[in-house]
Amino acid sequence: MNSQGSGKFCNPLKKIVSQNRRRYVNDNFNLDLTYITDRIIAMGYPAEHCEKLYRNSMEDTKNFLEFYHSKHYLVFNLRDQFTYDEKNFDNRVRIFEMTDHHPPRLELIAPFCREVHKYLQEDPRNIVAVHCKAGKGRTGVMICAYLVYINFFLSPRKIMEYYSVIRTINNKGITIPSQRRYVYYFHHLRQKKLNYIPLRIELVGIYIERPPKLDSKFTKSLLKIKVAENDIEVFCGKGLLFNNKMAEKEDEIWKTYSLGIGEDQYNPNNPEKGKDIISRRCYGWNIAKSGKRVFVEGDIRVDLFYEPQIKVIGYKKNNVKIGHIWFSTMFTCPEYCGGNYIHGDEAYAYSNNKSDIVKETKKPINIIDSEKEVTNTSESSISNCGNFSETEKDGKCNSQINECHKSSSKISKSIDKIKEKLTKRSDILSNLNINSDDTVVKIKDSEEFDNSISKNDNNVKYINELEVEKPPGLDDHCSELSLKLIYCKDREPPRYCIEDMLKKAYENNLINDKYNERRLSTTTYGKLIPKSPEGEPNGDGPYTVIRKDDEHVQIYSTIEIDRAYKNNLVDDNFKLIIVTRCIDIDDEEEVSMAKKFVDETYKKQREHDIRKSKYNQKPYSQVNDVNNEHEIDNDNFNKSDFDDQLFKDDPRLDDVQQRRYFFRQRMDSLSRHPDMYYHCPLKKKSSTKSNDNTSLKK
Repeated sequence: MNSQGSGKFCNPLKKIVSQNRRRYVNDNFNLDLTYITDRIIAMGYPAEHCEKLYRNSMEDTKNFLEFYHSKHYLVFNLRDQFTYDEKNFDNRVRIFEMTDHHPPRLELIAPFCREVHKYLQEDPRNIVAVHCKAGKGRTGVMICAYLVYINFFLSPRKIMEYYSVIRTINNKGITIPSQRRYVYYFHHLRQKKLNYIPLRIELVGIYIERPPKLDSKFTKSLLKIKVAENDIEVFCGKGLLFNNKMAEKEDEIWKTYSLGIGEDQYNPNNPEKGKDIISRRCYGWNIAKSGKRVFVEGDIRVDLFYEPQIKVIGYKKNNVKIGHIWFSTMFTCPEYCGGNYIHGDEAYAYSNNKSDIVKETKKPINIIDSEKEVTNTSESSISNCGNFSETEKDGKCNSQINECHKSSSKISKSIDKIKEKLTKRSDILSNLNINSDDTVVKIKDSEEFDNSISKNDNNVKYINELEVEKPPGLDDHCSELSLKLIYCKDREPPRYCIEDMLKKAYENNLINDKYNERRLSTTTYGKLIPKSPEGEPNGDGPYTVIRKDDEHVQIYSTIEIDRAYKNNLVDDNFKLIIVTRCIDIDDEEEVSMAKKFVDETYKKQREHDIRKSKYNQKPYSQVNDVNNEHEIDNDNFNKSDFDDQLFKDDPRLDDVQQRRYFFRQRMDSLSRHPDMYYHCPLKKKSSTKSNDNTSLKK
């Protein structure tokens, strides 16, 4: 098959643009594309016009899919505001628009998984190809969510590790903390058998510990915070002055008193009566101090940035972003979401700082027969790698094949050395020490070597071998029948080369627990920092903030904040604290106030979407209802379409905002929607029955 499109002369440029992403180079194809499983492809955007000079061209992508999977593929386009003629793929396209470098709207994840699953089950030959722009972050979130959906691995963190190793050469697949958070959110919902419907809440305050030092020799800066629901700003705190003098004082205090958590500290994951200190020393913004109340629901973004001014003349420069987070209001109240949400990177910490997706095991071998085994292993590895290419070599082969040759050569040399030394005296044998980073032969010391010798046969030795865990959901996802039907024409299924990639990543120390290594490196001992004056900051500080009885608290460390986790200005002990409270459904005035606020935000969002669609010359319906098969079209809504669903009588279907969270489910689905009239256990119930309250449609 000859690749057309932009021509081979652009391939070096395309490789540069691909950065760390693996490329498929085989059968004259050279594409930013990877088989994540035997039936799921992650790929870059199929571009047209000038963009095809440095990205996958539409023509090449179509030719690839038709060549290998003709009439049995479905393409998922996740790139926001970028659509193409679906006829390019014979109308085999589904659209789930998402903003670059952001997590998806949480209500899109389950419908995406249902759509993928439905198509794969229709025919054992079917495969899906998913892309955003680069085909890495957003694509990875949705593919990993689907792998969570089918229990490919039981651990969501292991799923993301698996994806990242397969899609990139340096295990940098899903790195943005908020994107990882949303995969964990979805896993939490699956575990609790819950459908997603956000909780309407009130924003109480946003506080920070250990503010970054921002002033320079020529500029002074104000620290600011902004809160948005999707694209609509709902709160912007006034500038917080934190000059060099204040920063130096803060640093000195924390050096003297390095422990910030006392016995009276509030722990969101284990609340105890009488322990209500949110922070002993923090700065920030209490919303009520601004003279307004702010209500939100759904996907919320909190931005932390600073506004630099040139000293003396006072000229203001553009705002500089420090970091931001996305969170879902559904997970602010543990009772509402079925239990405390704990960030998955912490909840699924690796033992011994390494993932067990690859393990070292000891295997007995016969030294004399080992050369034959090496030859067979080498030939097998070459055969497996031939259809899952990373870089071009002789038209069809790839760098992995070369690695296999190199590895087998080194193994042979190591075996020869062992045989040579076995002929020497026993005193030499006892001192034998063989090490090889690229082979399975690793005998660390004389004691281990002596223990490995069989009593009956001195030719038997134990070697360390890497063993890759088979995904528990692999066979259900791709049966033997699917393998035979999809990978005929002498094509080996990708799963074999995937094993090699995982082993190589393990050997290169790429599958380790950097998150918890960094988390545990923060100070947890020393003198306890004294309490600051009690109060509620309003663009100032420091204060000791004490939690009220009906408040929920979320605490985000540096490594959980987008951008900030790799920003040198931000200390690893920095914390972003978000305090919220649930709406009291027995308080009609509060219910009405919250509904009015949220309705206004929703109206502004619709207007924003219309303006954006006009700018991009696309009908609004394509922006708002990004695929009529997975999201309800408000203009053509018919409640009777859900007569066969368990939620058919749910009043939220009559609400123009709430109905978008409902989608068709399998009849055997165990997932349910949260209660409409939810009463937070932190609120005192009035004599009025909460279930009779019809004014809050939640």
